[in-house]
Amino acid sequence: MLNIEELNKKIRDGTFTAYDLPDLFEIICLYLNSSDVAKNEVEGWNCKIQYDLGGPADVWFKIQALKFSSGKGRIDTPDVTLILNEKHASEMFTGQLDSTSAYIAGDLKIEGSSALPNAQKFATIIRIFTENWETGGIIENK
Repeated sequence: MLNIEELNKKIRDGTFTAYDLPDLFEIICLYLNSSDVAKNEVEGWNCKIQYDLGGPADVWFKIQALKFSSGKGRIDTPDVTLILNEKHASEMFTGQLDSTSAYIAGDLKIEGSSALPNAQKFATIIRIFTENWETGGIIENK
């Protein structure tokens, strides 16, 4: 079982790493699967997103038939592959690095068919989660 408080503590005290992403993605999926706003946003859209972090910290995220799922490792035939290093990945998901800035700086590369529109739509989905997270709706911030 996920310990949300422990994960939040890691984010607050700066010890969150890319190896914590599977737990964070699981929390994101739990929230999004219960969010009508998120489901409305992805209606008719199926997408597999691979985070290529260069090795064992690789993670994936999948939207299919209004359901969100995630896992460790690689997913078959991703629609979008986001390539970045572990440090930048953890910084993006803790709010220390903006994905647009990372992309412009060349720290985030995006590959795949219709990759940029899919990546932008995925960013919208993550924003739905983070807006609730930051207001205390998901993980209590102290």
